[in-house]
Amino acid sequence: MNLANTISQKGWPELIIKVVHRIAQQCGPIAIVPDTGYPAVVVEADSDVDDIISTWEHLTE
Repeated sequence: MNLANTISQKGWPELIIKVVHRIAQQCGPIAIVPDTGYPAVVVEADSDVDDIISTWEHLTE
């Protein structure tokens, strides 16, 4: 898995994940590293976006 593509996130997490998923379909896996101290999430072309959104810890607080 290529984790070379990373972004720093600010803003609406659901929108960020959906946009990153679309980019990952063209560019490969992308790691989203929140500044909240929670673990990074890797979004791949075949990732289930709804699953990522529902399980990403800082979204369910």
